[in-house]
Amino acid sequence: MLEEDFFKHINEITTTYANKNLVSSILFLTFPFVIYLMRFSKQWKYFSLILSFFILLFIWILQTKAVIIGLIIFSLIVILFKLIFKTKSSSNSKITKLLISLSFLVVSIITFLNKDKFPNLFSGNTIHTRILLWNNTTDMIKDNLVFGVGAGNWQIHFPKYGLDKFNTLEVTSGMTTYQRPHNDFYGY
Repeated sequence: MLEEDFFKHINEITTTYANKNLVSSILFLTFPFVIYLMRFSKQWKYFSLILSFFILLFIWILQTKAVIIGLIIFSLIVILFKLIFKTKSSSNSKITKLLISLSFLVVSIITFLNKDKFPNLFSGNTIHTRILLWNNTTDMIKDNLVFGVGAGNWQIHFPKYGLDKFNTLEVTSGMTTYQRPHNDFYGY
């Protein structure tokens, strides 16, 4: 029961960086630097491996779709560069690559077999909400094309464009409001 509660309330994780999505993004952005540490001494290599493991574990637990997709793309690019610029690799390097590949496969299988425990990864709910946010924001931009609504006023003007389309009672009744349109191109 405790495990189910944890995964259902994963969105409540906050830090000094705000919500779980920003935490996950920061972990993702620091990941290449942690990998670069492997180029130094043996101690740094072990430290880097341990730190990489925990970064990937936290990203997996936080279930941020954009970061997981980014990690997949990052991995594919690294593999592509390794194939294009082939370098001689030792047997230790081959074993490490095999272990990493097997670990990735096991984690993927566990995740897909337990879809109910990863609701944030397999839910399409957020995209529906974001599309509604973006549509209302587009209407707001059309109405205030020249001067806009003013810095920080998106949240105040947003309800005017309709809350009845949203799925949750808290949003439609005005008890919960959105701070921003959840898009870097809208609202800033």
